[in-house]
Amino acid sequence: MTRRGFQLQPPAKVGYIGSPDTTLGGSRSGLAPILTWDYYSRMSYTENMMKALKCENASKYFEERLIQLQKRLREKFKADKIDLWIARSKMSLTVRFHMDNPELTYKYPIDNERMYVKTKEEESVYQERSYSHVFFMHSAGHAVADQLIKDLLDACKK
Repeated sequence: MTRRGFQLQPPAKVGYIGSPDTTLGGSRSGLAPILTWDYYSRMSYTENMMKALKCENASKYFEERLIQLQKRLREKFKADKIDLWIARSKMSLTVRFHMDNPELTYKYPIDNERMYVKTKEEESVYQERSYSHVFFMHSAGHAVADQLIKDLLDACKK
């Protein structure tokens, strides 16, 4: 969850859940709010805040590492047009980027979504893009982000 001004607009129909559902967790389960409340009620405000900050810092760190990877790939292949389509709303736990690798999607439970996006050059031209997104939980930290970046770099060598 983030402030309205920082939100990325979700696709009209999310492929991995098969609906336009944008509720937290992609579920309209009546049990989810009860379990969420129970989880958060067992910790103090400060503990919850520290967990949220850890998640936000991990997603920001991963975004920065993806930007470094993109620069590295541009230098290696001498191609300025290499674009990983990195997107992260300010203060978000989610990082969206281009990845089309079934092995890594399986190794890391990463969701993929195909979307049509307006190109920057022409507003009337759409490009089909395959986005992956990573949602950082408090159990995932810099080590997980570093390992995923390493695996992405290794996959580029193949």
